Amino acid sequence: KVSIINEGDGTAVGSLAVQRGANGGCSSTTYGHTVGGIGLNGSPTQTNTIDRFSFSTDGNATNWGSLSTATGYNTTWTDWNVSGYNVGGYYGGYSMIQKFSFANTNPSVDTGANLQFGTSGVSTHSDRVNSYGYGAGLYAESQQIQRYTFNSSSHTVGVGTLIRAYRIYGNGCQNDTHGYTYGGYGSNMAQPGKLEKFSFSSSSTSVDWGVGSEPND
Repeated sequence: KVSIINEGDGTAVGSLAVQRGANGGCSSTTYGHTVGGIGLNGSPTQTNTIDRFSFSTDGNATNWGSLSTATGYNTTWTDWNVSGYNVGGYYGGYSMIQKFSFANTNPSVDTGANLQFGTSGVSTHSDRVNSYGYGAGLYAESQQIQRYTFNSSSHTVGVGTLIRAYRIYGNGCQNDTHGYTYGGYGSNMAQPGKLEKFSFSSSSTSVDWGVGSEPND
């Protein structure tokens, strides 16, 4: 963990129940959740494990549940303190949107909704005010921004475009009104990493919002 208030190095506070990488992560206000992922050293073996660890007490994660379909290079959405969503993935569940509860340890369920374009490792954004999840970019390179309605079986829909086409390894964050996508890998991606901003309230093209101090992919 690292301090949000004070500058300094991170400290080790525990271990996951299952070692893996290229996984998704989402959080309630009290717990962090590590979702899916692939084996060590680039192994293509994917896991369906959902780990949970406490924000208030240091210690190892516990096995909180399992995905209905194992996957890796997946990303996630957060619906306040209600649910986490596993979004796509390169191995297994490429277009699936899977949902799990923050309150109960039951396995995740397939929502019946699919991504408009199956995707892996792209930036995701949670509009928790209006109950939407957004995905930006595509494994094969895309400018598309797609949106999913939380707690529904409706497939995602295209709601806007990025300025540039992005592939995997972009990052996403948000405030109450906008999503921000940073970095990513793609032939149209100039270095260093770009920061783009798009509105949650209207379907439109994103705008440039800054440039990273270091290359990012």
